[in-house]
Amino acid sequence: MVLPGRIPLPEFRYIPAGKLEPAGLLRGEKPLLITLFSGTCESCTEELHEFAQEEERIKAAGLEVLALSVDKLVVGSDHFAADKLVTASKFPFPTGTITPLSADHLRFLLKSLYDFPASFSVPISLLLDEERRLFAIYRGRVSTDLILHDVAFSKASDNQLRDLSVPFPGSWFTTPIASSELAELIASPFHRTFPDQGLRYLEHALTSPNSKTRNARLKRRVSGGYYRLAWQEDSKGSKSKAVAYYKKTLAINPSNSKARTDFGALLGKQGKLNEAEAQFRMALELDPDNQVAKKNLELVIRKRR
Repeated sequence: MVLPGRIPLPEFRYIPAGKLEPAGLLRGEKPLLITLFSGTCESCTEELHEFAQEEERIKAAGLEVLALSVDKLVVGSDHFAADKLVTASKFPFPTGTITPLSADHLRFLLKSLYDFPASFSVPISLLLDEERRLFAIYRGRVSTDLILHDVAFSKASDNQLRDLSVPFPGSWFTTPIASSELAELIASPFHRTFPDQGLRYLEHALTSPNSKTRNARLKRRVSGGYYRLAWQEDSKGSKSKAVAYYKKTLAINPSNSKARTDFGALLGKQGKLNEAEAQFRMALELDPDNQVAKKNLELVIRKRR
């Protein structure tokens, strides 16, 4: 499936072969194919052997490949099967293992893109452009010919991608879906289980051209969402996460007096009195009747004497 527009992946981490710590995707100079596989999957075996045999063509097309095993996600599976397959196929490209959380993120992403999503099974491959934005998905074994055909469209216009996204030719009487609309559509399934990922997509929607009304609505949703996460993390004692979410809240909506008051209170508890005072003063500039900010500012000033 070719998407009618490019979208970022949800937060994505994997453990490179031979390493212990997870890594993220770095922006590159070439398109990237991520293929998820299992060492016990017949279609995966055939696919990895084909990619190994087509190494020269793949590299000549300017395509990078990253093969990630899912075997460690399944209890009781052979965790060494993937390594055996990589060795047997003489796979020449980087390999690793996808983290459980990233696998869940991808499952929710697929759920948002299909009206009737199939089960999350391998092989499944994702084609990303140079900026690591997703624009094509392959379920089941995929041929090198098809991948290399699609790689040529990594810099395609929105109109070209829309033409590729349907399985038949024709004429359009509607405008292409806007990037912000696609991002907002994808955000929906994430909100209940992974609200931070849903907000990342809504933030992406904010970076696209929007009407003033739509932009204001998205700002309210994103700012309010990060504010709720900040409050939740603060109440759980996850202070560093709470600080990060408060900063995101205020970066999007600097005029939120209540968020500044709560952020100031958190900074005060951490002993960062100068920063706390600054937040309380800004909260009062925005809302002179903010009694909580007034009382907290007085407490901070007394502590500093």
